[in-house]
Amino acid sequence: MYNSIKNNVFIGAGATILGNITINNGVNIAASSVVTKSVEEGMTVAGIPAKVIGKAKKIQ
Repeated sequence: MYNSIKNNVFIGAGATILGNITINNGVNIAASSVVTKSVEEGMTVAGIPAKVIGKAKKIQ
């Protein structure tokens, strides 16, 4: 299987997405994060490994 990246997702520079996971709608991934688990809709994740740090705000 492949990663599934939905709509309106922001992926910061140098972020890595590992494994068979889903990045749902409206997710923000911070720069240099390593995402190893699926991310629920509308969340912001950061870190190594990436953890939810809050609700996503709209990126313009």
